[in-house]
Amino acid sequence: MNITHRFSKMILIIGTILMMLALPIVASASAVQNTDQPDIDATTGLAIDANTNQILYSKNINKPMALASMSKLLSLYIVRKAIAEGKISWDQKVPVSSALHKLSVDTTYANAPLAEGSHYTVRQIYQASFESANAAMMSLANLVGGSTQNFTLMMRKTARQLGITDAQIYTACGLTNGEVGSALGMPGVSSNAENKMSAKDMAMIASKFIKQFPDVLNNTSVSEYSIAGTTLRNGDYMLPGGSQYDSQFPVQGLKTGTSTTCGGSFIGTTNRDGHRIITVVMHASNTMPTDPGRFIQTKKIMNYVYNNYRYVSLSSGAKTAYQKVAVPAGKDTSVKVKTDRQFHYWINPNLSGSRVKLALKASVKDGNGIKAPVKANQQIGRLVFSDLKTLTGQSISVPLATDHSVQKANIFVRFWRGLVNLF
Repeated sequence: MNITHRFSKMILIIGTILMMLALPIVASASAVQNTDQPDIDATTGLAIDANTNQILYSKNINKPMALASMSKLLSLYIVRKAIAEGKISWDQKVPVSSALHKLSVDTTYANAPLAEGSHYTVRQIYQASFESANAAMMSLANLVGGSTQNFTLMMRKTARQLGITDAQIYTACGLTNGEVGSALGMPGVSSNAENKMSAKDMAMIASKFIKQFPDVLNNTSVSEYSIAGTTLRNGDYMLPGGSQYDSQFPVQGLKTGTSTTCGGSFIGTTNRDGHRIITVVMHASNTMPTDPGRFIQTKKIMNYVYNNYRYVSLSSGAKTAYQKVAVPAGKDTSVKVKTDRQFHYWINPNLSGSRVKLALKASVKDGNGIKAPVKANQQIGRLVFSDLKTLTGQSISVPLATDHSVQKANIFVRFWRGLVNLF
């Protein structure tokens, strides 16, 4: 049996054994039910693991579409960064200009009236913005950016830094450029210009926000908030007490978006059995202010993920008896390898099995194996699950390291092996 054949067989064994051993580690895995991915009644749908960004459900996730108030998620992430960097503080006062006051009393849009010349704290305005108060969001944008127009430029830059290249951004709150008024909108831009991003883009923002500032869930899960004598009610009907609340999926936000062009949209998150996912539904039905369409479709996605996928967790140092890599020039001709960090992924047993391959580092590669000598705990490459993709298009993978050291064989042994392999 030649080295190439042995290596290919060994990789197949690695993948099979790893997945077989990992599956029993699943924490409270739900019983497998429906095998078909649901065809949701919305233009776009997406579900990802909140930590690894592994895609668990997808429908038309790359097309930029109108966001409406979901835009505020990016804006509020920038505000949190500004607070973390000491540029503004929670107790700092937020001034209200004439233009901001005018927008705040426009009952056409979600708002809380803000008195001109009055000052509210960043903390107050921040929470009001999660409840979709548009003028509140614009006032924070004005504070952080120095002007609402400059804040829009900050949004565009931040989106690019997050890997988002197709965003169209004009306002901090999600209203069109004309709806916020000339004093707050972008100059030289159509009044109909509105923010657009894809479901994939929104999931990237949400994932980054939750990872960097996990306490944001305390804000997104608030069902109502009062400011300036006005009680704002969260449009997320999946929160406790809402008409679409479901104890199976303890939703903690994140943000709704509603407009004629946006329809009913919602980016949500839930944590079941300790496994958090993020969902995005865009352009669902919105025939009336209380239309539950977006939430019904969100529940379809959540139900599909938790009832069809198994969550697999591997601890750092996980290994199997057959998990070896060839060391052609070593005293020992193979070395056991192990995972180099804690690792988890989701697998759907109803779908075709994931292809598993070993991607060795170029610096250590020797034919189909690795160079000798080998150090203990030396990172040699990654175990790649080719069919399990993340938002960036990369495959889910885990770094592998050697279990022990292997010395280099002397020149006579290596010469003899070379002769044997010729026949």
